[in-house]
Amino acid sequence: MKAFRYFFPKRPLRERLPLPPRRYSSSQTPYPIPPERLSDCRLLIAAGVARTTSDAYRLIVEYPTMTYRQIIRKTKRKRRPRPRWVTFLIRLKKLLIGMVAIVALLSAPLPTNAQDEPPIGTGRIIAGALNVRALPDPTSARLGVLRRGAVVTVYEVRDGWLRLRCTNQPCWINGSPKYVQFAGEGGVVVNATRSLPDLQLASYVVDPATPAPGQPFRLVLTLKNAGGADANLFSVAAAFSPSNHFAFVTVGGLAAGGQGTVSLDNSAGETVTGRHTIGVALDVEDTVQEGAAGEANNVVMVSYWIDRPYTAQSRLRIEPQTNVDIHGGAPDFAWDGTVLRALSGAALAVLDMPLSEVHHDLLDLKDGQAWDGALQAGMIVGFRTAEGRRGVLRVVSVSPLEIQYAIYANK
Repeated sequence: MKAFRYFFPKRPLRERLPLPPRRYSSSQTPYPIPPERLSDCRLLIAAGVARTTSDAYRLIVEYPTMTYRQIIRKTKRKRRPRPRWVTFLIRLKKLLIGMVAIVALLSAPLPTNAQDEPPIGTGRIIAGALNVRALPDPTSARLGVLRRGAVVTVYEVRDGWLRLRCTNQPCWINGSPKYVQFAGEGGVVVNATRSLPDLQLASYVVDPATPAPGQPFRLVLTLKNAGGADANLFSVAAAFSPSNHFAFVTVGGLAAGGQGTVSLDNSAGETVTGRHTIGVALDVEDTVQEGAAGEANNVVMVSYWIDRPYTAQSRLRIEPQTNVDIHGGAPDFAWDGTVLRALSGAALAVLDMPLSEVHHDLLDLKDGQAWDGALQAGMIVGFRTAEGRRGVLRVVSVSPLEIQYAIYANK
């Protein structure tokens, strides 16, 4: 009988009447009833939707835009009792949902007991203080601090981080050998940060060492895998500067601790002289999973020097009050014992840099450019001869004037 009444409950007699509940009835109202609305209030009482004039006027105020007929229809619709078959369906739905939830809960697999997870090793803290974090990330929330000498049980190694067992959640510490002495199975001390491959650039050379403008050359890179796991297929690429020539080479793999050599060719060469620095991507397609530390060193910077060769190099001693012809043809400079002046068609410029940083395109001097300052030993001076050849000289001594000079080939 109780189960039947759950689905088909009895309703009090008052619930089947169109009258409002008693708590809605009142003999007083907070605002007076206008005389012109008394007739509407009586009609609402006669229709059975209000018990008193106060209740009727409360309905009129609640629906100010409706006529009394619309108020009667809306109020009776709201107070119409729910059919019993609707109540039956609603409660049946709740019963079925509850049964489905119970069956799903009973059929779900039981969670694995964290106490049964076997450890993979132990770690001894060798740093003065080591942060314990919520995630294997140096920017995650800090949960605590471990002091030097503490021994912890390790359950997982991930990207150089060690997972420990905390009270309410997993926690992680940095597994670098600078902070933790990690001993794996059998007590063998291992480097947790080397459990993944780590591609690095060991060295590089430029062939030829100083390419001329427009001369093909190549970068020979020596790569090493500094990680503890083999690296699978990966690619090395670079964009040469300033031509933006793109070079790409695929490497079949690199064993843990091994080294290999790859070449990036610039078949057209570079036309601008000087030092150029480019970035080389060691794993441009990101096919080798190296962890956060390994991925951070996958772009390395290399440089090469482009310059024209010298066509002549020599040492020259100049007497005061004489004109100087550096490399045949008309005289280029005049030396008065203190100042070196450029003659017609030649040019001079003092360079505030070491001789090793001077290149051909840097010596683009204007016609007749002169420098009237006194020479000093050790000065680096760029020049252009009356015939248009570019060169550079170093002042060895001033009294007497002795210089070392080099002249670039025109092409």
